[in-house]
Amino acid sequence: MYFSIVYFLPRVNPFVPTLPVPHNLDVTYDYGYIRGIAGFIAGMITYIGFQQNAVLKYFNSDFVSILLILATILLFHFGVNDLFSIVCFILLVLAIASNKKGIYKLFQLKPLQYLGDISYSIYLTHGLAMFYLAIPLMSKLGYVSKGPGGLQIPFLSGLWTCGVYLIAVILFSTITYYLIEKPCRNWLNKKFHK
Repeated sequence: MYFSIVYFLPRVNPFVPTLPVPHNLDVTYDYGYIRGIAGFIAGMITYIGFQQNAVLKYFNSDFVSILLILATILLFHFGVNDLFSIVCFILLVLAIASNKKGIYKLFQLKPLQYLGDISYSIYLTHGLAMFYLAIPLMSKLGYVSKGPGGLQIPFLSGLWTCGVYLIAVILFSTITYYLIEKPCRNWLNKKFHK
């Protein structure tokens, strides 16, 4: 499914239809459902791997987790084909889930636990912050976005814009978590678990 999105299915840049579309998994309205199904299956395969002791013994060290974190960052930084990033990310999830050492202790820190708590709200709201804060902010600085991968900016401008964006996403997600997500979850639990 991932391979078909990247190479076989017809793609059009939603921002500028005349631009060529890169070979990536950045799909939403057109083939997002295929990406969702593929991600669900990848999650099931990862869980099956997590249940295998023979697999876990190769992934439960801090060294493997750190190596996979660095590999994932490098793949994203250098824009390597998304298919490699998917495989690396699956291995990273497996390594972190099976780790009971230093990485495990790191992820037990309260700020990281909190980000985990609001992660669904982050997922739902980050696009709004991108379209209504980050992109207009970049435009005011004189950088025009032409969609994913279409913007090259100086490091420091990108760094502080990214910082503003991340703070805004966390603040907005905190609000939606406490005002929408948590009350809705509690209501649903009361309604369907009587």
